[in-house]
Amino acid sequence: MRCTGRQFRCTPLPPVSLVVRRKKMRINVTRQSRIKAYIGWLCVAAPSLCHANIGVPMIFVTLPTMVIALLPIIILEAFLALPTLKLPYRKLLKCFSIANLVSTFVGIPVAWFLLVVLQMVTGGGGVHGLSSPVARLLAVTWQAPWLIPYESDLDWMIPAATLVLLVPFFFASWWVEYLVAKRVLPDADKIVLRRSLRNVNFLSYSGLAFYIVIRMYFN
Repeated sequence: MRCTGRQFRCTPLPPVSLVVRRKKMRINVTRQSRIKAYIGWLCVAAPSLCHANIGVPMIFVTLPTMVIALLPIIILEAFLALPTLKLPYRKLLKCFSIANLVSTFVGIPVAWFLLVVLQMVTGGGGVHGLSSPVARLLAVTWQAPWLIPYESDLDWMIPAATLVLLVPFFFASWWVEYLVAKRVLPDADKIVLRRSLRNVNFLSYSGLAFYIVIRMYFN
């Protein structure tokens, strides 16, 4: 019983089953709010893409996260490259700043665009359903660059597709950053430079993957 007011009017507490149902409803509302917030952000970022069945172009999901993480990644990668490249930290910081900016704003979008083209020319632009485990796997791998709008499943599909896309994005970042770094550091040993960039990018992308997995677990 719960008593309120000066006259101590008592009202019965809701049953446990009702409380559980209300909690489930709040969770569903939260998931729907996330999806609506994403769609709203997409409409602001790219109004021409806002149609009912446009799907999810994943560059608009992955790129903001990478931009937010850009500064700490540059600082960390330059520090981790010190033992192998044996160059002054300021010089490495300048090199990794330029290389990461180019890979983030040029390399990653170009890689995503090529993946979208590959998806579309191989038939990945159609709706194939989520009726089986294989279909669900293909929906977040083959169709990861531009997700099909299964709205009730986007809460798990978006992070799963992001994890998949980290693999090609890693290779794109490694290649682009090497092309930039060998121009910024012309005296550096090319083999050592390529190996160092591979290692620091692997650590950076592993950190991003770990963050996504943790968010998936707690959500």
